[in-house]
Amino acid sequence: MNLLSESLRLQREDGGIHPPDLHRRDIVAFCNRLAFLTGTGKITAHTRSKAVRNVALVLTRIRTLGLTHPGPADGGPADRLPPAAGRRSRRAGGHRGR
Repeated sequence: MNLLSESLRLQREDGGIHPPDLHRRDIVAFCNRLAFLTGTGKITAHTRSKAVRNVALVLTRIRTLGLTHPGPADGGPADRLPPAAGRRSRRAGGHRGR
């Protein structure tokens, strides 16, 4: 999450201080920044992979809790991150027998 926060501070006009305005373009910029940092040797490929997984996990949990803006079907902007409608959390869905 620190890497996402850093990316938002560097790339957004508001410096990333307004979380409800997180858009798809912010996530794309974050992924591109991670690729750049990996390419320049500032982070490892393992760190990049771990960062993407962790951010995806946090964003999925946020969507599952319904803490996102309405999507295009609800009259909201098309580039907002859509809620995870119909998804069940592992806690609610039980153990899947790994």
